[in-house]
Amino acid sequence: MALGIQDSDLERLLLTRRLRSAASAWPLSALLRLGAIGVVATTPAAVTRPVPFAIWAATAIALGLATGWLTRAATKPPVDLSRLQASAAVTERVGFAEALWWAAGLGWAAWVGPAGAMGTIVAAGAAAMLGPLLYHRGHLQGERLRAALLATALSAGAALGEGAASVPYLLLIAFLAASVWLELGRRERIFAGDVRRDFARNRADHRILDLLNQHESQGFDWSWTVDADGRLRDVSPGFAEAFGTIATDLEGAEFASLFEPGQEREALAGALAEGSEFRELPLRLAGDGAGPLMMLSGHRAALADGPRRGTGRVAALHEPAAGRVARMALVDPLTALANRHALLGRLRDMLGGAADRDRPAALFVVDIDDFQSVNDTHGPKVGDALLREFAMRIRGDARAADMVARIGGNRFAVAIETVGGDSLLIGRAHRLLAIAREPFGLHGATIRLSTSVGLARSEAHMTAAELLRRAELALHSAKAKGRDRMVLYEESLDRGARDRRLLESELRDALSRKELVVHYQPVIALATGETVAFEALVRWNHPTRGPLMPDSFLPVAEESGLILTLGAWVIRRALEDVARWEGSFRLAINLSPSQTRDPRLASIIETALAITAFPPSRLEFEITEHVLLEDADRGRRTLERLRGLGVQIALDDFGTGYSSLSYLRSFRFDRVKIDRVFVGDIEHSDEARAIVSIITRLAQALDMQTTAEGVEDPRQLDLLRKLGCDEAQGFLIHRPVDAGKIAAAREAGEAFPDASARLADYREARRAAAPRLSPRSL
Repeated sequence: MALGIQDSDLERLLLTRRLRSAASAWPLSALLRLGAIGVVATTPAAVTRPVPFAIWAATAIALGLATGWLTRAATKPPVDLSRLQASAAVTERVGFAEALWWAAGLGWAAWVGPAGAMGTIVAAGAAAMLGPLLYHRGHLQGERLRAALLATALSAGAALGEGAASVPYLLLIAFLAASVWLELGRRERIFAGDVRRDFARNRADHRILDLLNQHESQGFDWSWTVDADGRLRDVSPGFAEAFGTIATDLEGAEFASLFEPGQEREALAGALAEGSEFRELPLRLAGDGAGPLMMLSGHRAALADGPRRGTGRVAALHEPAAGRVARMALVDPLTALANRHALLGRLRDMLGGAADRDRPAALFVVDIDDFQSVNDTHGPKVGDALLREFAMRIRGDARAADMVARIGGNRFAVAIETVGGDSLLIGRAHRLLAIAREPFGLHGATIRLSTSVGLARSEAHMTAAELLRRAELALHSAKAKGRDRMVLYEESLDRGARDRRLLESELRDALSRKELVVHYQPVIALATGETVAFEALVRWNHPTRGPLMPDSFLPVAEESGLILTLGAWVIRRALEDVARWEGSFRLAINLSPSQTRDPRLASIIETALAITAFPPSRLEFEITEHVLLEDADRGRRTLERLRGLGVQIALDDFGTGYSSLSYLRSFRFDRVKIDRVFVGDIEHSDEARAIVSIITRLAQALDMQTTAEGVEDPRQLDLLRKLGCDEAQGFLIHRPVDAGKIAAAREAGEAFPDASARLADYREARRAAAPRLSPRSL
């Protein structure tokens, strides 16, 4: 046959897979049978008749070894059908002899053994009977015969040895034999079906390969084939000639690496990885950039781990394709939208030439929020499909004269000519936000998205690059405000951007200049008024701006990536400070979302704990729900790793977000911190008191502690205690102070320095009340 596949190939494939599977699983099956022999050795039949038992055991082991050797030898190359058939027949005969020998030995042990030994014999027989289930790929009837022989011998031995008392054992043996019989049949159907499907796919792949080779031999395009790892296989002479070498030099080479780096090569590698189809992808051979231009097309892979095939040609040999190649240099290969280069060209056309600088245009830049979590959760194949679907949606919403482009990984742009006012543009931006909110059904998963949109409109004498810069600056502002937002560019954004850049530059030098310090705010137990914890809070002693609170520089650190260095420094500094203080208090440290995404976080904490010898059980890390909101799975994995270090985890700002209750169900926190929004209104608002009461009761039910933040009035302390809150912190108790003051106070025997008179009164009242209260009320 032209395909090179005969009907006997299916039988060869079936036999090969049966023998290879049996050979790979034989050690485990042999171990199970050795265990069964050991069990039989403990029975009275074996103990009182050691010679017959030894003969039986040695022969059973020898037959088992012979079976394993035969199956392994049969799979060694070269493997032809006649050899496989002979090996399968010999293996089957040896297996049948082994089954007879086991049946005879176990039947004999059941017959001659005294009453009470039957349970041990049945256990050994069950182990021998279940052996085929570990590696079933052999002959179905032979394996069923093995089970039937063992069941018959055990039943006969039990009936002869114990008479009517053997009925429970006979029922158990019958049930076990029937289960093995049925399970072997089910596995055989699954195995044979899988082999036949793989055979059919291989036949189709060979047909495609023959057609491609025929196409190439007739002087058309050359064909290529890569394996699941993207490496060349079955390199044809025409392909090798196009690359200026011989076929053997290219065999096994990574296909994508043969071309110049760039967006097109990334598109090729992505298509090969996901097995997707692509057409006329222009790539230039790797080198000095002057090599021939190749036009590649690829077929969809038949199997997820199977080969990928396609065709290619040298574009220089087809002059009519030159115009198409030039156009493709302006197209995003994944979504077929315009790319960033094409967008800038269109914007230049919209903004006009030298004689026409006042044509109105507007640019929307759209960014998918937290797109990385889609890739992490569903894989890059679903991520690419999502980008294509989203591109189709915004393209469908655009007018014919508009340009829609993909200008980054998950960033898109829409350029329009318009004379409308800001209200019309804002309405269009909200329509783009609404497009993303509609669920996406992809690969069996339902994915919900949100986007951020930056909008800018042109002014006289504006360049394309400046319009794009303004739109991206507005997008940056939208993302800073949260998900699902749009922002229209205004001049204040430029001023804010300049301030952020300056602050970022200064922050980079702040650590080396020792301008950053850590302050500590005490936390008290409401039952006693005593200090039980300190929260570490970073401060910046800016040389010209004065003391800066975290809210003024931590967002800049988060955006710029400096938060990782800053956060690691705070962890080390805080542990070094408090490790010298006497007492059993906790140390609480805040973690940002970026820190929890850092794979080095656990090792940083572990190293700091080891250096300072601070007990992990007294260290607590506070996170907000944004850690889990941005990437729930990765956030939970990080928290589990921290939990493995022995530290405590607290959920900060509880009650102010969207999904706090669901997070309490999905992860067990040690503590929840009640936000100051509720604490500040607790004296005057029934609603605030009700919310605090609900939070404390929920925490108690889940075995979590509660800490109230922002306490500024002594009456709040009493109310919080009566509502079931465990701890409190705030300016009433003490403002954050540097480590030196707290260390000095603790050396002097004070809980913390300069305690206010109002707090001292509360503490004294709690001490006085302690003898009258039960331990539970405290």
